[in-house]
Amino acid sequence: MFFRYGEQMRWTKPGIADAVRGPRVYQHEQLPLGPSWADVQRLLASTETNHKADIRDRPILLLLAVYGLRVGEVQRLRLLPICQKLNRVERLVLRNAVVARNLWNSVS
Repeated sequence: MFFRYGEQMRWTKPGIADAVRGPRVYQHEQLPLGPSWADVQRLLASTETNHKADIRDRPILLLLAVYGLRVGEVQRLRLLPICQKLNRVERLVLRNAVVARNLWNSVS
């Protein structure tokens, strides 16, 4: 637009506006990058049951949605049982120390 205006005002040589290319517009550029928060909450609400799969899946979904972990990071998670006094506590051991510290601080 600026170069077309410049041509009209005779600030530039004629034809320069046609030589300037616009930005690339990709085919799926307008698609959302992820689900809306309302969709995420609806998905999480659907896992609030006592089914074995939901008991397993809900923490995974929370790690993905709330903490922003990537799929590979969740796949590398391992539960490490630790006995403290008479209570058995399972803590997450992560390879990524920053994520582990953030998770540890939010759990304890």
